[in-house]
Amino acid sequence: MTVVDAGDPTSAEPPAISGALSVRLSRARRRLIPAAVVAITGVLAVLGGLAPRALLELTEVSAPSTAARLLTGRALLLELGVLLLIISRQLARGSRGAWTAAMLASAGVLLVELLRERLGLVTALATLSVLALAVTRSAFRLRFQEGRNARRLFVPLGLWIALLAYALTAYIRIDALRAETFWSRLAQIARTGIGAPGGIDVEQALVEAYVWSLRIGLIVVVLALLWAVRRRAPQQDADTTVAVELARRYGRSSAAPLIALPDNGRLSLCDGRALAGTAVRNGTSISLGLPVAPDGLEAEALTEFVSACETAGWTPALLALDEAQRALATAAGFSSLKIGEEAFLDVAEFSTGGKRLANVRHTVTRARKDGVTVIRYDEETRTSRRDDQLSAISAAWLAGKGGPELGFTLGRFDLDRLDDQEVYAAVTSEGTTEERVVGFVTWLPYEGGDAAVLDLMRRGETCPPGVMECLIVDSVADFARRGRRTASLGGVPLAATTERTDRVQRLLGWLYEHGGSVYAAKGLFRFKDKFAPRWEPMYLAYPKAADLPRIAMAALHAFLPPGAVRELLTHPSAAARPAPTTAA
Repeated sequence: MTVVDAGDPTSAEPPAISGALSVRLSRARRRLIPAAVVAITGVLAVLGGLAPRALLELTEVSAPSTAARLLTGRALLLELGVLLLIISRQLARGSRGAWTAAMLASAGVLLVELLRERLGLVTALATLSVLALAVTRSAFRLRFQEGRNARRLFVPLGLWIALLAYALTAYIRIDALRAETFWSRLAQIARTGIGAPGGIDVEQALVEAYVWSLRIGLIVVVLALLWAVRRRAPQQDADTTVAVELARRYGRSSAAPLIALPDNGRLSLCDGRALAGTAVRNGTSISLGLPVAPDGLEAEALTEFVSACETAGWTPALLALDEAQRALATAAGFSSLKIGEEAFLDVAEFSTGGKRLANVRHTVTRARKDGVTVIRYDEETRTSRRDDQLSAISAAWLAGKGGPELGFTLGRFDLDRLDDQEVYAAVTSEGTTEERVVGFVTWLPYEGGDAAVLDLMRRGETCPPGVMECLIVDSVADFARRGRRTASLGGVPLAATTERTDRVQRLLGWLYEHGGSVYAAKGLFRFKDKFAPRWEPMYLAYPKAADLPRIAMAALHAFLPPGAVRELLTHPSAAARPAPTTAA
C-alpha cells in the first residue's frame, strides 16, 4: 500500500518508541467537550447581557432580582460571554492560556449570576464549564506564542463591540436617559465611560448601576488591549553552524543537511543534542525528515518534536522520509503517503560506460571538446573574478526563471557560505585571460561526509551543451577519489517508479503528468534518470487524513515566497519555471 496506516502490520520493524502522536490525538479528543460547553456558556452569557428578559423567561428559577442588580452585571456578563466565544477555538486547539482564561471567565460568569441571585441555566453551564476544564487540565499544553498582533487584537475588539452593543441596548430601556438620536446617545455613553463632562448624570439607582457597568466593562477592554499589544520574547533558532555540524555528523538521510539552509527554521531538541529543520505555516510545522540526532536518540527526538508541536499548537508533519524514517514515524502514530522518488548513485560503481548512459557519455564528451573543465570551487581555486561570474550566473538565473523561487528544500547561492557546501564550477578556457564560468552545482554533505545531496544547479545563458551533465559526472568522480560512498541527485515530487494503485496516488500521477506549468516534475525525472540512479520512495508522514489539505497548503507556503501562493492559484500560467533539483 502507498498510503500507510499507523497500525500497518506489514511495515518494517521500527525501534521501540512511545506512541507520541497517539497520545496527542487522545488529548485533542478530551478537549472537545470542555470547548463545546464553554462555547455554549458564552452564547447564553451574551444573550443574558443583551436580552436579559428573554433569557429570564427561559432560564430563571430563583426569586426575581431588582432591576438595578440585574443591570449591574450585564456588561460583565456580556463581555465574559464574548470572551468565552473568542477563546473557545484556541481552547479546542489545547491552549494553556485559553484554558486559564476560560476557567477565570466561567468562574466570573458564575459569580456574576450568583451576585444577581440568578440560579438558572447560565449558572449551571458555567459550573459545568469550570468542572470540565478542571478535569481535563492536563490536555491543554499549548502555550501563548508569538503571533500576529492583528489576530491578538480580535479579543479587545470583540469585547469593545460587545460593550458598545450592551450600552446602546440598555440605554434605550432606561426611562431616565433621554438622548433621542443614535449619535447623541453614543457621545453621552463615551463621555460617561471615560468620566468626561457631558456624560450621564442622573441620581437614580438604576442609572448609577448602568454607569458603573459601563466603566467596569471599559476596564476589561483596556486590560485585554494591554494583553494583546504586550511585547513577547523573540524565538531563537539554533545557530546555522551548529546545524551544519549536526547534519554532517549525524544526518542519515538526504533531508538532513537541508535543516542548515539559511531560510529554514530550526527547533532544538533533547537539550541541544538533536535538531529539527522546520517551516511553520498555517498552524502546521513541517519537519525536513526526522529530527537529526545521534544514533539511539532518534525516537526520543521525534517524541519531543511531537510534544513541542502540541505545546505550540502546531500540526506536526514529516516531509521527505525514506523507508527507515517512515518506519519510525509509523511507530510514533503517524500515517504516511508516498509523495515522490529520490535518485541515488553508488559512487564507487558509477560509470558512464555502457548503453544505459550512452547519452550522458556523448553529452559530456561534447562539453569537453568545447573546452569545459570542472573544478572544485574552494579557497584554493577561488578568485574574485570567478566569484563575480558565479554571482552573475545565479542572479541571471533568478531573473529569468519565470516564477517564484522555491525555498525550504532548496538553498540560496551565497559566497559567504562556501564552507557549508561543496561547489563545483564549470569553466571554459581554464587558466587563460578568456576563462569564463559557465555553470555550477552545489552539494550538501551528510552521514559523516560519506554522502552528499545535490542542492543547486545553475548555468549561464550561453553555456555549451552538456555543462550540467559534465558537472554531475565530474563531481561524482571527485567523490570517488575522496572515498565518498553515496551521491543523492535529490528527489522528484509526484514521481513514481511503481504502479499507482489507489485514488490518492492516481491524483498525484495526474499532477505529475499535467502540472508542468507549475512544477516540471516530469522533466526533472527524465534528467535525473539519465544517470541510471537507484530510485527510492519518499514519504510524507501526517497525523490523520483530515490534516492533509492543511499540510499541503502549509507546504506550498513554505516552498514559495510571500504572496506567491496567491499568484500561483490565481495565475498558474505565470508560475512556469525551470525545475529545481532538490528533494521535495
